Amino acid sequence: MPLNTVYTLSENLDLTVQAWLDAKGFATEHFTQIDDFIARADLTQPSCVLMQLDSSVQHYAKVISQLTVQNSPMHVVIIESHDTLFSGQHSSTCSSLPFIDLPPDIDTLETAVLRAFQLAAEKHKVNTMAHIYCHEFTARELEIAQQLAKKKTITEIAQYLVLSPTTVERYVCRIREKTACQTVDALLVLLVDYPPELVMPRAMYL
Repeated sequence: MPLNTVYTLSENLDLTVQAWLDAKGFATEHFTQIDDFIARADLTQPSCVLMQLDSSVQHYAKVISQLTVQNSPMHVVIIESHDTLFSGQHSSTCSSLPFIDLPPDIDTLETAVLRAFQLAAEKHKVNTMAHIYCHEFTARELEIAQQLAKKKTITEIAQYLVLSPTTVERYVCRIREKTACQTVDALLVLLVDYPPELVMPRAMYL
């Protein structure tokens, strides 16, 4: 599916929401069953999932749990009545969920969907950097990237690792290639924004 795809998961999607989606021209894919959605949707891409699941908090939780387990960058927006989500039984569970109350306000819906795309894109970038750090960098490249993320200079890194500055520069060149950074300045911005210590699994830290 193209980027900025909106997945809808509902057996009876609100007509106002459907009309808005049609008018906006998003790439859309519709599912009525949770298991079908999990099996067939591309969970690796940064997308928005609009869910309207007939007042079942447990169903919403199941989808969110599956996306979390699979480390998907997708972000959900729930279309549901406030009274259903925030009933006494489920209020604590649902307090942090992004939702649109019924009947839906279009401005609120658009804001929520655009925000979901932003969050999904950010999560996708984090996942991408984690993959590069874990599976493409050598141990030495990762060590140098960690020092660059701390804003250490070539000379400081060379002294810390007991290497020559020329050797460190060669490693930096390889790191630039693997991260598709055209300049050292661009690499430094990337590493500061996505430091290995924050995006890698804890067990992989050096």
